[in-house]
Parts: sequence; structure tokens; C-alpha cells
Amino acid sequence: MANGKRVAVTGALGKIDAIVHLASMPHPRMKPDAEELRINMMATYNVFESARRLGIKNVIWSASEVATGIPYDKTVAPYVPVDEAYPMRCYNVYSLTKLLGEEMARQFCLNDPEMRITCLRLSNVMNPDEYEGFEEWQCDSTKRLWNFWTYIDNRDVAQAVALAIEHDVRGKDEFFITNDETVMRTSTTELLDKHFPNVERRKAFSGNEVVISNEKAKRVLGYQPQHRWTDKK
Repeated sequence: MANGKRVAVTGALGKIDAIVHLASMPHPRMKPDAEELRINMMATYNVFESARRLGIKNVIWSASEVATGIPYDKTVAPYVPVDEAYPMRCYNVYSLTKLLGEEMARQFCLNDPEMRITCLRLSNVMNPDEYEGFEEWQCDSTKRLWNFWTYIDNRDVAQAVALAIEHDVRGKDEFFITNDETVMRTSTTELLDKHFPNVERRKAFSGNEVVISNEKAKRVLGYQPQHRWTDKK
């Protein structure tokens, strides 16, 4: 029966090389915590398990920056820039579902050496029509310090997904997908001096350079963000 279902599904959809899983209950929470946990975890499990049963060895999943301790104004950031070695810390149930989703990905890959699940830790995704609203933050940097003033254009998310599909390394891997710049015109050094003076800095920041680093995505995937909010007309 299971075999028959597999043939029916793959026959209906044709040959499937990869699954891109972007669905989840977004934050701020739309349902009680228990429901959010159930929906997000079951959705991710169902995708990973379906891929396993159908023999699809390539899954790209929308992980998140949030599991590293966001909001940083309410937790203690150990150092900057934030990178993939950063210790994970969940402040709410949404971030917990992202952390558990990454561990689930790791376990699925441990159980199948041929499988790869690429976790794209997306920053705050923005549409181009939202960039005009960035101006209101320039006089109050506290409004965006919760994620170190980081964002990503939705068109660059699409670029990252396309690159991740071609990321031919087996196992679970993770990448921060961010822009090269913050949402602020104020320099990153000045912002950190003002709001996070006691956080260890492992590099000197240039201009309004992003604090959640996309260096690994650039180095490994060939990712290069193309769309900046400051380029708006």
C-alpha cells in the first residue's frame, strides 16, 4: 500500500529533484503557543518525512535568525557579528520551532547519508514597497535593534533558494541570508557603541555593514545580495 501511494504521488507530480519548504505560522503569533508549536513542527516534519518516503534527497527549508537569541535587546548577545557558530537560544515558541526544525533536519540527514537539508536562516524579509517605511527608523534606532537592524529583500531570498538547490553537499547545513547593509544610515559601529557597548566584537565594522553575517552563504553558496533599501527610487 505504501509503495502504491509512492508511485501514485510521483506519477502525478513527475520526477521531483528538490523540495522548497517556506511555509510556517509567522511571527507575531497568530494562535496560542501550543497551536503554533503544533502547526510549525508538524508542517516541517511532514515535509521532511514525505521527502524521505518519496526518495527526494534535496530539501531547502526556511529556517530563521530568531533562534540565535532574538530579540537581542531582551537576551544577552555573546559576540558580533552573528555567525553560524552562534549559540542558539529561544526566546519564544516561534524561535523554538525553528531551532527544533534544524535539529529535526540534522536527525533526518543522520539517518540517510544521501539526504541533504539546507536550512536558510532568513533575516526579516522585506518587500521593495516597504522600503519607504525605513525612513521612520532613522531617528530612533531602538525600533530595530531587536535583530541588530538586519533585513533581507525577498528577491535575494529567491536567489538564495536557487543557489541552495544546487548546493551539492550531503547532510544538514545552515546559512544566514541577510543583506550586506543594515536598515540604518547610522554606522554599525556607532549603533553598537550606543546600544551594545559590552558585547564582544570579533571584527571591525565598515559603514552600515550588517551585524548578522552572510559571509558563509557568500563563500559556500556564491550568494551575493543584489537589492538594497538605499537603492529605492
